[in-house]
Amino acid sequence: MSVVVWLALGLGLGWLASLVAGNGASRPTYLTLGAIGALAGGFLFALFGGLGLTGPGIIAVVIGASLVLTLYLGIRRRA
Repeated sequence: MSVVVWLALGLGLGWLASLVAGNGASRPTYLTLGAIGALAGGFLFALFGGLGLTGPGIIAVVIGASLVLTLYLGIRRRA
């Protein structure tokens, strides 16, 4: 069940990033990157012993999605 919440948070952050960044990338790109980052953050949190949907788990998911989206935007601006 927590993976579904991770995906929902990642999609939400990707959608928000598509509204804020507006640099020409498509909305599905942001949604995909947000979901990938959220899954990565959630899995890393679980790998290091985190439990489920606690506050720190949600923060880890948000940080993961934010990092992937930020890296994408940084790379895209340099290209």
